Amino acid sequence: MKKKISITLALLMALAMTLTGCGSSTPLTTTGISTKSASSDLSGNEAMAIRAINANPDLEGIDFEEADLAFDGNLDAYAVAGLSDIWKLKTRIGMVRSTSDGEFYLATHEGFIFKKDVDLPLFTDEAKTLKLSKYLNKKALVRGELSGGKMTVSLIMWVPDLSVITDLLSKGRIAGKAYNDVTKAAVADSDVKLTSIETKKIYRARSDKSGKYHFSRLAAGNYALEASKAGYARFQVASISVKARKKSEQHIALAAPAAIIPPTL
Repeated sequence: MKKKISITLALLMALAMTLTGCGSSTPLTTTGISTKSASSDLSGNEAMAIRAINANPDLEGIDFEEADLAFDGNLDAYAVAGLSDIWKLKTRIGMVRSTSDGEFYLATHEGFIFKKDVDLPLFTDEAKTLKLSKYLNKKALVRGELSGGKMTVSLIMWVPDLSVITDLLSKGRIAGKAYNDVTKAAVADSDVKLTSIETKKIYRARSDKSGKYHFSRLAAGNYALEASKAGYARFQVASISVKARKKSEQHIALAAPAAIIPPTL
């Protein structure tokens, strides 16, 4: 009798593991690329959040370059040959998975009973395959041409936490370019300070080599902006309005003090 009970328990445990996906996430290694089985290790809450995010039409409007400073160095652009119809670009979030060498898919969410992923095959050219592999088994935001249930990747970004995406979908941002007000040339490394008029919180950014700067994940409200750069007069804006899911554009025209402005010929 004890033997029959043991066999029955063993069978029930095996069935439970099959239904829940337990025991199926052991990494496999083939030609130096770690892969996992199709079963995802997303929690139920994460799966529900990802499903809701992918259903949000505002996801298409997220600007990858202005997503968050924490993404610097994690953003890769992939050339998409013949991509002329911008409207074909779609955005999805999920876990990057692979079950065979050089083939990737995006697991967009889990089922509730059999833990089955909803898979979106991802394609790049052969030269980009190893680049894409660094996102393997990570949550990622992917943008590309979606056709026939497959996506040709244009942009991909690692997502450290889903709150980053939900913030981008519910909060606003300020972005613009710092430039010399006489020559119109971009001004890099200008210090930009943003202060919430309501909460007095301070945010800081620095313009890049193209003069671009941005502040993201800002609560709706009004903000004061200051910008400074050695050799230029301080630039100030008393109030910039920020709205949820919108980008407020504010360019910074930096003026050189009269003493150092070259004379006009």
